[in-house]
Amino acid sequence: MTRKRGQFESSFTNGILAAQWLRNVLLEDGVKQPNELIDMISNPENGIRKYLAGDVIPMLRDFMNAPGRFLVALYELEDLELLDLLLANKDKLRIILANTGKVGDDWDVRNAHARTALIDAGVEIHHRMFNNSSQIGHNKFVVHIPPGGGDRSVFTGSTNWTATGLAGQSNNALIVSNDAVAAAYVSYWERMLEDNATLEAPVEFDDGMPDNQQSKAFRHSNETPWLIPTGNGASIEAWFSPNMQSRKKGKATPPDLREIYRLMRRAEHAVLFLAFYPGQSGRDCIVGEAIDIGLKDQKLIVTGAVSSPQAMPNYVAGKKNDPDDEDDDVDAVSPHTFDEANVSIVRASRIDDRQLLADFGAEELTAKKVGAIIHDKVLVIDPLSEDCVVVLGSHNLGFKASYANDENMLIVKGDRALAEAYAVHILDVYDHYRFRAVEAELKRQGKKGWSGFLNVDDSWQDGYINRTKGALTRYFAAG
Repeated sequence: MTRKRGQFESSFTNGILAAQWLRNVLLEDGVKQPNELIDMISNPENGIRKYLAGDVIPMLRDFMNAPGRFLVALYELEDLELLDLLLANKDKLRIILANTGKVGDDWDVRNAHARTALIDAGVEIHHRMFNNSSQIGHNKFVVHIPPGGGDRSVFTGSTNWTATGLAGQSNNALIVSNDAVAAAYVSYWERMLEDNATLEAPVEFDDGMPDNQQSKAFRHSNETPWLIPTGNGASIEAWFSPNMQSRKKGKATPPDLREIYRLMRRAEHAVLFLAFYPGQSGRDCIVGEAIDIGLKDQKLIVTGAVSSPQAMPNYVAGKKNDPDDEDDDVDAVSPHTFDEANVSIVRASRIDDRQLLADFGAEELTAKKVGAIIHDKVLVIDPLSEDCVVVLGSHNLGFKASYANDENMLIVKGDRALAEAYAVHILDVYDHYRFRAVEAELKRQGKKGWSGFLNVDDSWQDGYINRTKGALTRYFAAG
């Protein structure tokens, strides 16, 4: 399938680690070393890394090797191959690099090597250091400004510039060859740079800065979208964050999510999504909204997958032994599936030795305890319709992203080729984890899972014949 669709060029990683083929590769020599997988996907010459990253790296390399200048805004920068790409273009770059999270007592440990390398190379780099747990500079975009005043373009999506982002997670990347869209990103980049002057600079890059946050003026400047027609009845809305005056998540729905919710409510056939952790228990995010819409209109197909156990709509928080430890959630309950009417949501799960036949072995779910498995933040509405919608970017599709983070998000309306491409990606990831999630949920409930044998009669067809199953298949078959 071609990556180019008119003004768009899309690509998706193959970074699904819960797979038997990968287990077999890791056990090829009979021993699986603790860091074998992360070492594999961190090596630019490794064939497994190249497969898992898909076309994202070649697409980005082609994009950045073009003549001209580049404005870059990044959250994480840890991958050595992409760092080398930046250094090879060092005289063409202006970079805003945010901080990564806390490791031990220090902030920005994961970006430290790349930050130092860029400084030493004389790259124009601006350090956007929030260094607290309330705000993150979550962007991953590059704007290309060609020489001679040619049309600009932008590279965006969900892919962090890390080995796991490229080859250890489900992610997407998109190039938009549209000067007006690029202009919106240039304006946002320049406003971030101006806003950076309002942040107190840490004495050392790893120092905590609990009071650092975006200014009210910057937040106000993001409250309205850029509206851009693209021809043939299609259009793009470019949204940027934070766009709420409050630093912490409140009850008011942010303007970007209000527009997304409005479009979801107009869905006639299907709402499809992939998300990492948009909100706890599906609240204040697209997950809860999609369920509410799907249960009210039970002909509507709602199909999605999430990564975090806490994002599942039926998640029940447990008690914390340590109030300061976000991962210390004792006795929490997070089912692997949610199925009601035509609403089906699963979370990323794996096969392990105790679940199925001896022929199946324990799969990897992630690499080196990196939490995100499905890292996409994508929503597709009615992909087979002329009124289709695609939502993508760095925005996690929940309230917190709009209230607290530097984010970018595109809402593409009426471009069916792009909607179909993103729908295929969503269904690919959903379908891969669906079987695993069902088996994991049966195990959680103490029930017997699949025997490993196929049915010997035609009873498996009953649900499809009486139409209690198969709504998603019928929708795409009819299209």
